[in-house]
Amino acid sequence: MEKLTREQIERLKQTDAKSYYDHARYFYVHDVEYYKEFFEQDIKRRNEIEKRKKKNFGWIVAGSIGVIIFMFIVLAVFKGDDSGSVKNSEWDGSVKQCKTYLMDRIRDPDSYESIEWSKPVQGKNGNYLVRHKYRAKNGFGGYVISTVLFLVSDDGDVISMETVD
Repeated sequence: MEKLTREQIERLKQTDAKSYYDHARYFYVHDVEYYKEFFEQDIKRRNEIEKRKKKNFGWIVAGSIGVIIFMFIVLAVFKGDDSGSVKNSEWDGSVKQCKTYLMDRIRDPDSYESIEWSKPVQGKNGNYLVRHKYRAKNGFGGYVISTVLFLVSDDGDVISMETVD
């Protein structure tokens, strides 16, 4: 491999990194003095830059993981568990526990269409009453409108469901 001038080496660094490193490796083995004069400082500098990049990347990854863990902790502490609350959904007005209970019991859940949900009314014993009107297929394949009344405990468990017609 022929020796290059400083200008040729600079051009090689900027245009063909693989060839630059091939020259550096060759002269590291065959002509250490030439390697030290033209390649050593630049390669050391590049290695230092790579080390700093890796170190910085490690800190960025560690910081990101820390932020994600912190967010999960904050959400767990401040969100609380809504599973026991009996309330209408802001999205469709349904009461989550009642809708789940109903879907497990109707013949064709895919045919279900909600018509109306009442607001949960709490009785003196702490239980809630919720009325729901819906449309779904019956056993003969025809659509019927039904009204049901749910009795829900104060911790959110459905106690019973009765059809009201």
